[in-house]
Amino acid sequence: MSADFQIKLLRVLRKKEIMRAGGNRIIKIDIRIIAASYENISLKKRLYIRK
Repeated sequence: MSADFQIKLLRVLRKKEIMRAGGNRIIKIDIRIIAASYENISLKKRLYIRK
């Protein structure tokens, strides 16, 4: 996962809102992400500590 995408994902998880591409209104969301990988991955530490 690229560093740029990690930053965008962290912003969505923190603010709990998104705006669709080409949209003009903010949509509130309630989301949880569960992920697994066979590969060794490196993510920003802030993504590991989300509550």
